[in-house]
Amino acid sequence: MIRKKAISKILLTTMFLFIILFSYSINKINNKDNIKPTFDYVNMDTNASLYLLDNNNLLVKYDIFLIDLNPKNLLDSYKNNLPNNLKSPLRNKLKFDKIKSKDNEIYVYLNIKPNIKEEEAISYSLFSLEGIDKVNFYINSSFYKSNNKNLGINKDILLNDKNNIKTVTVFYNENIDDNSYFVPVTKYINSSKNKIDIIIEELTSNYIYEDNLASTLANAKINNYRFDNNVLFVEFNSFVNKKDLDGLTNSLFFNTSTESVIYTCKGKIIDSVNKLKK
Repeated sequence: MIRKKAISKILLTTMFLFIILFSYSINKINNKDNIKPTFDYVNMDTNASLYLLDNNNLLVKYDIFLIDLNPKNLLDSYKNNLPNNLKSPLRNKLKFDKIKSKDNEIYVYLNIKPNIKEEEAISYSLFSLEGIDKVNFYINSSFYKSNNKNLGINKDILLNDKNNIKTVTVFYNENIDDNSYFVPVTKYINSSKNKIDIIIEELTSNYIYEDNLASTLANAKINNYRFDNNVLFVEFNSFVNKKDLDGLTNSLFFNTSTESVIYTCKGKIIDSVNKLKK
């Protein structure tokens, strides 16, 4: 069911993104700007993510591809060949007794209570599946708890008072043995700004709270952003490399309901990404 929903969503989202980009191109041509949009279609190299531990005890997003994509096979991947520079956060004594799914929820039956890292890793790995937004845990067949994306991952709490609390998950880069990974950090901060403003401020800043984490957009300038039919347009002050946009794209998709992001600079499209590509 998850695979059929994903394929259907891929076709609809790609068609919708094509229409938006075509309209954007026609509008620019009418304004005598020579715009030639390029299209990034769905990347079939990966279709899910496992969250693994680095040497700093942070959970890292590790993208994988499963031919038979379903919740059980995804979690069973923790037993398979993992990269040498990352490790499973799951203890050997933690066992999956049963895994079920219904609509947008997954039911995970465990033999013992998970610790914080195990709970976060299992939950966010399952959240990487298309349409899943709730994970229910059972211990020895008894209900334990339910999690949604507000659970948080690699939490960073910077609160001064109980007012204007915002929860935002930002994806930073981490280079491990010449391999680049994304590390999501859920920040709890006092701010009156919206989540997109907070994400942009975090990823274009020189300051990162962990020495091993970085942003490829440090010192980049974003002029403005706007929504149009659930597509987010982000206008940069100067051109940036497509690869440097991935952390921002992951952060925007994770924290907003937008289905597609189009990055532009001086009226030209830098990159266009739909949600299923991530």
